[in-house]
Amino acid sequence: MENNNHTNSNYIPPSLKLVELGTYPGRAWFTPTVSGWEHFPNHSRILLVGNHTIYGLIDIPLLVNAIYQHKGLYLRGLGDRIHFRIPAWKHLLRYLGAVEGSRKVCSDLMQKQEPLLVFPGGAREVCKRKGEAYQLIWKQRAGFAKLAASHNYTILPFAAVGAEECYDILWDANDWERITPARLWQSRLVQKLFRGGEEIMPIAKGIGPLPKRIPFHFSFCPPIETRQCDSNDDDQVWQIREQVRTSITSRLRELKSND
Repeated sequence: MENNNHTNSNYIPPSLKLVELGTYPGRAWFTPTVSGWEHFPNHSRILLVGNHTIYGLIDIPLLVNAIYQHKGLYLRGLGDRIHFRIPAWKHLLRYLGAVEGSRKVCSDLMQKQEPLLVFPGGAREVCKRKGEAYQLIWKQRAGFAKLAASHNYTILPFAAVGAEECYDILWDANDWERITPARLWQSRLVQKLFRGGEEIMPIAKGIGPLPKRIPFHFSFCPPIETRQCDSNDDDQVWQIREQVRTSITSRLRELKSND
């Protein structure tokens, strides 16, 4: 079996010109804007933490391009392990610099002072259900804060808006659960493939198969330093985690109130 637990140690990012070319259709369609550049640190020991939007893919490349263009930093995205089990797809992700979001991989990249991007909501936040737009579904996850404190990384919270309005959810995991016999829903197959229903993608519509043409906006919040946090103190780690969550939630609320 192939070992996915690696960092692409000799990884060379694609050129800025290639990234701009690849993201041109998205930039033309969604006209993304970015605010809060004054909060962006002047070093590479950055862990960007944000809200995952429905389907999780249409806005991320645009953020990566903006940071690459303005700061010269190419983000390494931490992805769910399921991505790296899909033939062809996993190779594309690796070409784009994504890695499996395990603690070992993350720690190795931090030792190299790589700028990282993580969504603590993971696949559950991508597999949105009706009424969950812009909700942070982090459960009890605080590993990102612990790793940041362990490596003296700056956490840069950010909020992303626009993508959630690109689709109207027609059918979600709750709908599937209602029509599925309990025995099947609780079966080992569903638990293994879909984590008990958490990773069932919603069926949604935009303009036919295309997302609606909604302007995207990304907003960086004030950075959160971890130098004073003892990574072995669970209470301190949780306080950092909550500070990040509150920062993102507040910025999302501000951006949506200005719509």
